[in-house]
Amino acid sequence: MTAADYVKVLRSLLANDGKILKPATVHDMFEHHLSPEATEGHKAALATPMGIFFRVGTASDTKVGHGLGGLLTLQDVDDWYGDRTLTWGGGLTFSWFIDRKNDLCGVGAIQASLPVDGSVVDTLKQTFRHDVYRKRAEWKKEQAL
Repeated sequence: MTAADYVKVLRSLLANDGKILKPATVHDMFEHHLSPEATEGHKAALATPMGIFFRVGTASDTKVGHGLGGLLTLQDVDDWYGDRTLTWGGGLTFSWFIDRKNDLCGVGAIQASLPVDGSVVDTLKQTFRHDVYRKRAEWKKEQAL
């Protein structure tokens, strides 16, 4: 699947337009689906050294859960993800998010050969994620002029 096609999928889920999945199914994707016991296990796993790979860029103090398809933020993050943002990735070099509260979605893919410097890749993915929101804020300011 090309990046352009992947974005079409994300945009369809963001709009909940019924083209790919039933609207009720998409709504359910953005709900927390772990039991209280599983939520505690999830928190414990995210607190381990390997947790950084499963936090998908979110800070360790961000309240998160798991929706149908990925990590789910359970709070607004200042100047970034809105409550109920669904995000995940693939391997070290791929990341996507759908933020229905802020009407944004995005996919970032870093083409790299092995071995990969994980810290450089993580920095690139974080720059991508945050820059989308920074550019949106700039655009909104321009629209207000």
